[in-house]
Amino acid sequence: MGTVTVETRFGDIDVKIAGDTPTFQEYLKLDDIKSNPQDYVSSDVVESYRSSLRGENEQFDYSTGVQDTKLRRMLGRADTKEDEERVLKEAFNLSETEFTRDRRGRLALTPEGAQKFGIETEVPVLIDEKGFTRQDLSDLSGLGTTVAGGVTGAVAGTIVGGPIGGIIGAGLGGAGGKSVEEATEALQGVQAQEGSEVAKDILVEGLISAAGEGIFAGLAKAFRVATGAARTGKDLPEEQIKTILDARDENILPSLSAIGAPSLVGRQQAIGEKALGTSARLRKNHEAIMKKLSQFRNEAGEVDVQGVSDVLTSAAKAGDDSLSRNLSESRNQLLTHMQSIADNIGRAADTDKAINEDLFKIFQSSYRSFDDLVETEFETIGKALKDSVGEEKIFNTGGIASDAAKRASRFTAAQTNTTPAKARDVLNTISNLGDNASFSELYFARKSLRDTGMFNSTSDTVSEVVDEFLPRIDALLSKKNLDTFINRKMPGPEFAAQRKLLRGAVGDLNKARDFYSKGNKMFEQVNGAINKKTLINSIKNDVDVNPKGLMNAFVQKNNPKLLQDAEKVVDKFKGEGSFAPLKARIANEWVRENLSRSINLNKPDSFSASAFKTKLDNLGSTADELFGPSIGQVRDLADQLNALSITNVSQSVIDDFARVGGDDVGISLLRSVKEATEEQARFNRNNINKRLKSGDLTPTEAADLVASGSMRAEDIAVLRRFFADEPEAMSKIQAHYMDNLIGDFETTFLTDKTQFAKFGDRLIKSDAKLKEIYGEEMAAQMTKFGRVMKLLGQSAEGGDLVAANIAASPLENLGTILRLSIIGRVFSSQRFYDIFFKRYEPLVRGTDARTRGQIVGELLSDAFSSAIAQGTAQSIDQAVEEVKDQTSSLMKNNMKPPSKTRRSSATPVPQVLPPVNTAQAQPVANQNIRQRAKENPAVAATLLGGLGSAGLL
Repeated sequence: MGTVTVETRFGDIDVKIAGDTPTFQEYLKLDDIKSNPQDYVSSDVVESYRSSLRGENEQFDYSTGVQDTKLRRMLGRADTKEDEERVLKEAFNLSETEFTRDRRGRLALTPEGAQKFGIETEVPVLIDEKGFTRQDLSDLSGLGTTVAGGVTGAVAGTIVGGPIGGIIGAGLGGAGGKSVEEATEALQGVQAQEGSEVAKDILVEGLISAAGEGIFAGLAKAFRVATGAARTGKDLPEEQIKTILDARDENILPSLSAIGAPSLVGRQQAIGEKALGTSARLRKNHEAIMKKLSQFRNEAGEVDVQGVSDVLTSAAKAGDDSLSRNLSESRNQLLTHMQSIADNIGRAADTDKAINEDLFKIFQSSYRSFDDLVETEFETIGKALKDSVGEEKIFNTGGIASDAAKRASRFTAAQTNTTPAKARDVLNTISNLGDNASFSELYFARKSLRDTGMFNSTSDTVSEVVDEFLPRIDALLSKKNLDTFINRKMPGPEFAAQRKLLRGAVGDLNKARDFYSKGNKMFEQVNGAINKKTLINSIKNDVDVNPKGLMNAFVQKNNPKLLQDAEKVVDKFKGEGSFAPLKARIANEWVRENLSRSINLNKPDSFSASAFKTKLDNLGSTADELFGPSIGQVRDLADQLNALSITNVSQSVIDDFARVGGDDVGISLLRSVKEATEEQARFNRNNINKRLKSGDLTPTEAADLVASGSMRAEDIAVLRRFFADEPEAMSKIQAHYMDNLIGDFETTFLTDKTQFAKFGDRLIKSDAKLKEIYGEEMAAQMTKFGRVMKLLGQSAEGGDLVAANIAASPLENLGTILRLSIIGRVFSSQRFYDIFFKRYEPLVRGTDARTRGQIVGELLSDAFSSAIAQGTAQSIDQAVEEVKDQTSSLMKNNMKPPSKTRRSSATPVPQVLPPVNTAQAQPVANQNIRQRAKENPAVAATLLGGLGSAGLL
């Protein structure tokens, strides 16, 4: 096991791997870690990294904030850092050790300073907390007097002196509003500017208000905030910069907050869109999103639940069958190869059914040859038998005849043709010799005794008789006894010829008897394998014998002599080399028979790796005799089989097989078994495949598995292999998955901005699955769209309470509504985004992160400036005319503002309205604001933020 270190932006991540080098699957995992490191580290590490990108100090508290309205309002009116610090020192009696700034220059209270505002902390607390809260409204108070003065002066001046009067009034009102603001700071003792600087600010605000009829003051304030923020855009990570440009390609406009605008401007946009309920940006985005979703659905095709269910279920079944068949074929190929190795060393391809019978026959034939040779040896005795000397009763047989008679009496009652009767008959033949017998009588008595014993070799009774009397007859016929008898019975020269003839006959008899004895002993030495009595009985009595198992009887553990003796006796009586072919057949059949204990192609699952080796080892020294020169190959085969496994093949099995001499073909086949085994195991282990094969799922449940989180890209890939030849199968999967992927996003994103991020995450996290289902090109489009959706879900936090208050008291917030409307028209316009995108893309290439941040800040400033310069006049004109009409109607009807009602803190439902038609927004005689709002959606949107159905009209 080894360790690989992956370098990521969150730090090094150590990954354990199975071996010394990563496998293909491990390479994919390492690549995923490198591409998506945030999925492999804790949320604290990610947040720490993002905080560092935002320039936040880890030892600062950015979430609590100081909730003192007076402090926030006075700091909101401060124009410079010196004004801010004077507010803290003069108005709230804070020393320099009781406040500080973070790396981005934002004010924070030290633990000592925070205690004065009832906050217990161990780290500095940022005054303006992260996110948007109700206290952020106090931060905007610096805009209040200037805008209020400008709006009031413009309205009064217009009534008195027309447009010129409006301009003059706006200028005077704006300057007056600024004067009030600066005077307030002076009265509070927090004015840090010199008189000349204050006068200059008042003059500038007056001119700005005049140029924009009082409205431009609010924009100028926001513009100053934007252009004064040199740090703007530094928080944007590289991935978000790319996504911003991707959004441009999709004709989707992210929020100002998402593209790195200052928080004040971003919040202004967010509040405006929530309060007004729409904007040109939202309308454009809605159109682009609906078009893209429609494109995805159209490309995916019609949904067919039953079709998807059938495709998946049949694929699971086909996969199970195919993989099982593949594994079985791989195993059979391996075992067939091992059998071919056995064939090369002489294995019987088919069962040698004749081996046992042929063995028995050759021993029958050998014994017949032996018996014939014995008869040949006795042929010279016939001369004596034919001569009269053979009839001379010269042998004293009284003792043997008497003993035979006594023994025969035991079998008096024996039934004819039984072995006792046969024993009785041969004993009677011996007893009939009497006291004296001739050579002829003794010879025939001996032959009768031998033949009876041979033909009844299986009878213990006959064998006992033969074993007792045959040696006694042979003793009488010995040369010593013969000389005694013939010297006494045939003395003198006249009997010389007879004596010579009898001595020759007895000598030949002894030779024949010795030949018989040695041959008989050879057959007795293989009696442990082939019974001599059974063999003789089959010859003499023509008895059928079943030779089953005779081959195995000759192959006994550590008994090579049995095979050697068998070879000697067969070669002795059938000719040299007669037994060798049979021994080879024995060896081949033994390999075939015992190999089948390890290998059975009809039952590959019954493979026993050690069975053949165990059998071979049990032969001991017999194996060397049986296989001769081939024993080395046989032992190699046994070792290779012993190293094999076809049910649990691992690399160690392959290595062991190679170590004991496995050939390249066998190793390759073994690897195929390993791969087929692992593939089937993965398929059967997969929960999706198990459920599909179970047959327990309804069509809907089976189809919905495609969209479930439990079905991974790999699962789709595996199943796809088994319906790849069906052209419509994949299209059914694509349609159903797309339907589940999009779901009800088309309707939910209109009412809940969090759906953007959720939908985006859904697409991004499904990237691998998308590639498998739709291919690289379409998956890239969908993933890109997911990143854009996630970006679209980013906007300035907060604004809900502000929007609710404006909607609850619209007539008390005309100035705010007007300002939000103008800001929305300028900073949400296509003109602004076009300027930003046009200049941003070429500059950002080839730059590092810090330089990109600086570029973003500069471009935002330029874009704000250009958009205001090129597009504000029309926006201001439209907004002022509308507010003038509404104000005039309000004054004529003396309409009181509706009372404030308690509202839920839930986000007002945004409505995407059509673009404002200024022609419809012209004043109508004798109509009040309520009536005009009912008839004109644009007016309702401007005043109430899309809450026209909230009972206020």
